[in-house]
Amino acid sequence: MIAASPLRRRTSMRGLGSQAAGLTFTMAQSALDAFVPFSVPLEGETSYMYTDAEGLVHTGIGNKIDTGSGSDGYPPALLLPWQVGDGGALAASSDVIAEWQKVKAAFPGVTSTGDAAITALRLSPSAVQALVYGRLKQNETYLLGIAPSYPAWPADAQLGVHGLMWAVGAGLNLSYPSFLAACNRQDFASAAVESHCSNCAPARNTEQAHMFRNAATVVSEGLPRDVLYYPGSPAPNAAAAIVQWALANPLAAVFVMGAGSLALVNALDAQMLPAWARASSYRKA
Repeated sequence: MIAASPLRRRTSMRGLGSQAAGLTFTMAQSALDAFVPFSVPLEGETSYMYTDAEGLVHTGIGNKIDTGSGSDGYPPALLLPWQVGDGGALAASSDVIAEWQKVKAAFPGVTSTGDAAITALRLSPSAVQALVYGRLKQNETYLLGIAPSYPAWPADAQLGVHGLMWAVGAGLNLSYPSFLAACNRQDFASAAVESHCSNCAPARNTEQAHMFRNAATVVSEGLPRDVLYYPGSPAPNAAAAIVQWALANPLAAVFVMGAGSLALVNALDAQMLPAWARASSYRKA
């Protein structure tokens, strides 16, 4: 299995580029590190060829190697370094074509993990890693062309958009224009709704919507954007929570200031409360 870092991680390398499999990405390192752990439970991870529910041939972590042109759709499979068994010699192109067509023809009687028993060719872990991150890099390159604000998105939104692209393809400008528009204006609450995929597993829709709701909280609360909060949720910004409480309870806030709460005073100052509140004789140094 592809090794990956824990899901919750903050990085100071955002401006320098994130790294995986020898490739440089624009997304936060925390989002990049989480992509494989998020994707494997949804897609599985295999080293052999298999067919999905639509009869299209895949491998790796949901990587399609099928042009969709029937028994002649094998060209993408020829681009991969298939081995005869685990760690064996490189397979000949004719063997790759024969195995691809065998898997294709076995559908729907044999599909998904059942294809392991009828296949002999395998990809090494490094080949699967190169395949997965290579496609992820292609998706990000395309995304940068249709989502100018993408580099500034919270890590949760970056992971969420790559999850959706993995499932439906990179062309979100054509297939999900309302979702993409919401992301570009960083309205991630709307993006959580618009990200729903009718053909996706319910778990994918649930988890990706969670990511976009997290991103909405990060933006509204002014939290660090390079931190990935998924699978949890971000805690409210303490200063913002104090200010909200103080605005709702002004008399109590003045009393607390009288007790010398500098944290509250500083938070109120940051929100530019009326001068009488900041200059109150109750405020203590």
